[in-house]
Amino acid sequence: MVTWDEDGNRLKLHGHIIDITLYKAELHRTLTDTIAYFHEKVLRGIQLPQTAFELPNEDDYDQTTRGHGLFAFSDNDAQNPDHPATIFMQELSLQGTLCQYKNGELLWDREEVSYWQVHVSFCLSQIYVLLHLLSPPGRGTEEALLQYVNSTETRRHLFRSQTLNTLVLISNYDKGAYLSGIYKCIIRVIQYQVAGLLSAFLRVVRPIELALALKFQIVAEKSKVMALYQERIFVSFGKAWESRRLTGIIYDWYTSHLGLPIGIHLHRHFAQALQRRLYPRSNLADQALQKLNEAANLALGHGKEAGEMNYARDHSDVLQMSQQEMFERVGKDWLQFLGFEASDSSDS
Repeated sequence: MVTWDEDGNRLKLHGHIIDITLYKAELHRTLTDTIAYFHEKVLRGIQLPQTAFELPNEDDYDQTTRGHGLFAFSDNDAQNPDHPATIFMQELSLQGTLCQYKNGELLWDREEVSYWQVHVSFCLSQIYVLLHLLSPPGRGTEEALLQYVNSTETRRHLFRSQTLNTLVLISNYDKGAYLSGIYKCIIRVIQYQVAGLLSAFLRVVRPIELALALKFQIVAEKSKVMALYQERIFVSFGKAWESRRLTGIIYDWYTSHLGLPIGIHLHRHFAQALQRRLYPRSNLADQALQKLNEAANLALGHGKEAGEMNYARDHSDVLQMSQQEMFERVGKDWLQFLGFEASDSSDS
């Protein structure tokens, strides 16, 4: 059972009390801590040009060309001395701890590499937390398969927003797809600071991870591991993350930040309750609100029928929006409800 207190400040979720103010504060703290951790532990204090964190200027939405994506790393990029990944590699070698050049050969310290990979993996887990908690949450089985470039099996899922100065995830997973063969596109907005962090991770760190995989992976598994790093978002130590790992990450966040034993499943119930607060019951005849609410239902993996039974409406100005624009409007509203801005106001 999910119930709110009279003031709407606390929610009782299957016996667990969630303080909404504390929840929002802990989300902000997680973002601040993750940015700091990325710079200190993953980038190792190396100052990179701002281009490392910038979002791509445009997106052609190509979903068919294999290897195409916003952060695909080509051989030309590897040879470009001004590419952020190349700069990062050069600075690492000058630090001389993780790696260094000797007689023209780049040598890696295996022990230091192992420590660094632990930091990289943890940082990626915190990026995942922010992706999951700062938008209507997807299912773990859906999120584990997210890709940032097109592959032979499926299209990419990471795109530039069409209406906001940030990135979006466009999934092609539906709960009943295995039986029906029908996939629904669900669009989730990435908060702009998280988008910048993810951009730097894929643009700068992922090429280094790939280089390490080529260096140390056994020959029989190299092609498989290379494909994982070049395509999947959630991969570390040469292995793709599974949904149970994502569940554990969310559970760890709730226990460490709120002292509550909540994982992905219970968080979905919490998110549904937040949606009812985001679009509270008011004017049931408002067509614009109905469209936004249906988009919000879909973002949570529910169809129109489920929305009719479980979710409320509110009054709003009549909006003429495409389905993607509606999804992005829902994502923006969701972030603002949690106290975040979807886009950098200085860029508007």
